[in-house]
Amino acid sequence: MISAKTGLVVVLVGVAALYKFYTPTDKSSTLAHSLPEYYWYNEVTGKTQWEEPIYEYESEDGETYWIDPDTGKATWDKPESLGWILAEESGGKIYYWNDVTEASQWDKPANLGWMKVKYEPPSGNEYAKDTEGDSDMTEL
Repeated sequence: MISAKTGLVVVLVGVAALYKFYTPTDKSSTLAHSLPEYYWYNEVTGKTQWEEPIYEYESEDGETYWIDPDTGKATWDKPESLGWILAEESGGKIYYWNDVTEASQWDKPANLGWMKVKYEPPSGNEYAKDTEGDSDMTEL
């Protein structure tokens, strides 16, 4: 049978229709248990990702290289977009200084906007449903 509401295939057990489906955040699902405990959120761009935003690496011979976040390419020279550092005026006001371009600005740059956030799946499974004799079911 197929649910007229959701289009899901329903398996009949005896005379009662039982169905259940899971979202990736379902606590009992294998997928939810394999997800990382934390994710990364960029408060400047609004982007989220599971992988830690690491752009600086060390080669086998000990030399530093970077992955440019704008192009995805490796480079021996620090990309301009990664040159931003937090600075403070003598009066205590925060600004941002780029040690590659020597530019300064008041707005936080994207490479400094990343925050580590604990992943908390929704409690319960809002999408799982066990029913008996659901009136919205139609036979194939």
